[in-house]
Formats: sequence, C-alpha cells, structure tokens
Amino acid sequence: MVNGLYTAALGMTNLVHKQDVVSNNLANANTTGFKTAMALTHAEVRNARNDLHELHHDENQRMDEVATAFTQGPLVQTGNKMDVALSGNGFFTIQTPAGDRYTRNGGFALNTEDEIVTLGGHRVLDDMGAPIRAIGKDIHFLDDGGVVVDGNKLATLGVVEFADRSFLRSQGESMFVNLQPGINFPLQAAQTELKQGFLEGSNVDVVSSMVQMISYQRNFEADSKAVRAIDETLGKAVNEVGKV
Repeated sequence: MVNGLYTAALGMTNLVHKQDVVSNNLANANTTGFKTAMALTHAEVRNARNDLHELHHDENQRMDEVATAFTQGPLVQTGNKMDVALSGNGFFTIQTPAGDRYTRNGGFALNTEDEIVTLGGHRVLDDMGAPIRAIGKDIHFLDDGGVVVDGNKLATLGVVEFADRSFLRSQGESMFVNLQPGINFPLQAAQTELKQGFLEGSNVDVVSSMVQMISYQRNFEADSKAVRAIDETLGKAVNEVGKV
C-alpha cells in the first residue's frame, strides 16, 4: 500500500508539471512566433521477485524534458513593412547580452542608431554576424532575406536552420538558445522564404490544449482519490487491526 501511495503521489507531481506546460501554451496562443512546448515523461518498468519469490511489477514515470514542436504557425498579414514572417525551417539570428539567440518572431523596428532590432531591443544580425543599419526612408525585405533601403541592397538577414532542433531550448520572448553550438552548427536556411508585411502566429492548437488540460485534471483527481483511499486503509490498519 505504501508503494501505491508513492506511485499516486508521483503521478500527481507529473500531472501538475504537464498542466503548467499546457497552461503556458494557452497563455501564448496569440504570441508571435511562439512554439508549442510538450512535457515528456520517461517510464521505467521493473519485474522482480522478492524474498518469498513473489513476482512484483513496478512502473515508475518521471519527467524527462520539455520538448518543442517546431511546426509552421499561420502567417498573419499586418501590412507593417517592418514585420517579416518566415516560411520554412529557418530562424532569425538575434544578438543578446547572453550571446546569439534564434527566433521566428519577425516583428522588427529601428533603434536610435537606425539598426534593425526586435521589439525587445535586441539587434538583428546579418548573414555575417553583424548588426544591420538601415539608414533611409524605404526599407524592403526580399524573399531571400536581402535588406534593401531606398533601392540599394545593404545586407542579408542572418536566417539559419539547424540539423537537430532538439538542441534548441526556449529562452522567453519567443527566442531559443542552441545548447550544443559546438556540434549543432547554424546553417544557412536554404528552403526558407521571407514575407514582408506578415508575422508568424503561434502554432498552439487551442482546442487540443484544452482537451489535454481536462484530461490532466481528471487524472489528477483520480490519483488524489487513490491517495485518500490508501491513507484511510493505512489508518484502519494501524488503529483497528492493531487493537485485535
């Protein structure tokens, strides 16, 4: 019975974590460039016999990692010339105080130095890893990432992709960090096109996420009832059986 209590409590802990992940997805259903997070569990199954040669089947599930679904989000037309959406597997390269980061959020602006930056103030880098200064009146982004100002091509946006996106981890502000830069190199995104005047919306499936929340809540309630039932049984075993 004690093992049952432990198993139910562990299940409740995992469900709370999964619920937090799904709640964060729903909270970012309208966040530009947001990618759905998925809480993954790891199951360990062990079959063994005790000293009385009785067969026991033990299964233990633990949280393994929070993965990301990088499926394409919907392209939303804004009409803003500083908004750029990516169609394909590429990421914009962003300069931050903590190092280079990668994002699908192409909502850009100009800072006081006429550099192209994110709405959070981080510099957008070109394909050579340098900030992009766009001094002029008319800024146009080409499908291949070229930055044209007043008819002159000044630079090319640093749009990259990765051979293994499982090494990318969310860092907030729809940005990702590459956990293995030594082996998972950023590569030129050959199959990615840019669309000026558009933004990529979140790829969160609201209906599916709501169904997940309801499922996790019901499973949590079931585990909670199991904990109460085991606790009552243990209480009777201690207080009543002991008297006999």
